[in-house]
Amino acid sequence: MRRSSSSPRATAVVLFPILFWAAAQASDPGDDSVGETLAEGPAWEESIAVVVEAGGVAPPLGSSSTTLDPTELSGNTSTLTGVLAEVSGVAANGQGGHFQVFSIRGVSRHRVLNLVSGMRIHSERRAGASVSFVDPLLLGSVSVLRGPATALHGSGALGGVVQVFPRSFEGWSLRTGYDSQGDENYQVVGFGGAGWSFGFARRKAGDAEAADGSRLNSHFTQYSATIHRGWGAGPRRYELLYVPTLAEDIGKSNRDFPERTTNYPRERHQMLKFSVDSATGWRMRAHLHGHDLQTEVVEGGSRTRVANESLDYGARWERERTVRDALRLTYGLEASGRHGVDAKETDESGNIDETLDAARQIETGGFLVLRWEAGRTGVESGVRATWLQQRNGGDPSEDGSALSGFAGVVQRVGRRVELRASLSSGLRFPGLSELFFSGTTGAGEIIGNPALDRERSLSTEVSARWLGRKLLVHAALFHNEIDDYIERVVVAPDLLTFVNLTSGTLRGLELQGQFRPTERWTVSFGGHAIEGRDGDDVALADVPPDEAYVGIRFHPEAWSFDARLTSRAEKNDPGSGETAIPSAELLRVSVRRRLTGAWSLSISGSNLLDEEYFGSADARAAAAPGRSVGLHLVRADG
Repeated sequence: MRRSSSSPRATAVVLFPILFWAAAQASDPGDDSVGETLAEGPAWEESIAVVVEAGGVAPPLGSSSTTLDPTELSGNTSTLTGVLAEVSGVAANGQGGHFQVFSIRGVSRHRVLNLVSGMRIHSERRAGASVSFVDPLLLGSVSVLRGPATALHGSGALGGVVQVFPRSFEGWSLRTGYDSQGDENYQVVGFGGAGWSFGFARRKAGDAEAADGSRLNSHFTQYSATIHRGWGAGPRRYELLYVPTLAEDIGKSNRDFPERTTNYPRERHQMLKFSVDSATGWRMRAHLHGHDLQTEVVEGGSRTRVANESLDYGARWERERTVRDALRLTYGLEASGRHGVDAKETDESGNIDETLDAARQIETGGFLVLRWEAGRTGVESGVRATWLQQRNGGDPSEDGSALSGFAGVVQRVGRRVELRASLSSGLRFPGLSELFFSGTTGAGEIIGNPALDRERSLSTEVSARWLGRKLLVHAALFHNEIDDYIERVVVAPDLLTFVNLTSGTLRGLELQGQFRPTERWTVSFGGHAIEGRDGDDVALADVPPDEAYVGIRFHPEAWSFDARLTSRAEKNDPGSGETAIPSAELLRVSVRRRLTGAWSLSISGSNLLDEEYFGSADARAAAAPGRSVGLHLVRADG
């Protein structure tokens, strides 16, 4: 395994002033066309318009937000975590496989909120919710907000928010492809018009192999669809969205395999959303989400099955008003809940243990946001009151309430420099599984802790952006202090529980940029360096290794070439439930050729250096897949 003696953190610190100096040299100070050349390239930069137009919520002013289009990424992108890995500060976390989750600035599990077109995603998996049940090629955009957003989204948005929006197809679109790792293959079809959009995806994979030839328990078969209808004219616009998915025979890739094998025989989701947008400034949405997950663990000839199911729901109403020319007021009410949350465990002898028995949860909140923009300055502040009630079976309910808020400022300096700062408080009540579930999981035996307290955080961020004609650079420094940090700890071999730490502190820096010397060439670069410690100066779990990357894209009219090299440092100070992992250099390349009409063909390669590395420092994480080669045929929307 390859190890690196240099630190991406030190590299990033040196690069910050150099890149900003290069920005000044690469632009014409007399030209007011800020970022016009970059606007034609892949849009990673912060984007409020995309989120709002898709029916979402604009990120807090002064915070870092990135929007990606999964269909524009090179290579085989089979999971949402693979898409998010493009963003500085975001990294894979936990064990591998199709359910791989992620961390944002060292915060993961249930502290990161996942939304599908505004619909909150809950999960009884202790690793946190995964939105990989929707095929990435059915998504039109993925928005990543880094930092607390509790005042806008409620409990759980402690470390960040990831929101995905289904793709709206226009005309016909066809995609099919093959990847050598696990003989993975996929087929995607979509069509739309006159306010309708329909998309369907099938994806199937066998077991992949690590670079050393060991087999990974990573097989799965997945079907997902999106049906969207928008209508109305004049003062009101209506939207109906239905997302059904089914996955079968999903393997959990970890180091316990094959001595201890974890599979998910079935995962089903059905999501339905109805929303109304009014030209007078108010909007409303309501949704239902039914889902179930089956888990099967086989060890030493003994088989244990766990069945989880739940019906989740939510509604949100908000209104935006212009108080004065430069002052806008947004206020609203939101409610979300869970009903009939069950976790039924059956052992080899047929004995049944139901530690989550018709559990339920109701969260309500009201929020108020003021935003003032005049000339080169923007200021925003907001506050939210949250009430929560949780109950399991006939046990007494757990009740709680809290306030959270944020403030942000953006200041333009000259024609191309933008300075930002934000202060945010975060909030997370412990989940139903952390409180009440005790039983078998893919990570071992878990014991819930009903005495857990809520987590609170206070996060600060300062950032600077250079928006030139050929160069765009975003650099951010952040500090996140979390009190009563809920950590999953090992109390005995294969036995874990949850406890509140006194505090946890996460701090770091991010860099992300693009340089376009000509219309055909694009150079992207960036990375992150993150550190997390508890009150006793012990490393926190879920903090990714430092990382730096550089990418090159050459795109003449008929074909394009993409390459990205990521250098990841070793992690030699693991947290609870983790282990040290070596450094790695990861190379990805894709070549696309336009054929006739709307058809194009591409060849891609991932981990082309065939590195033996681990996707995360989780003590049970298996090695990542080795070198893979893929072939993809695409017909663009007509």
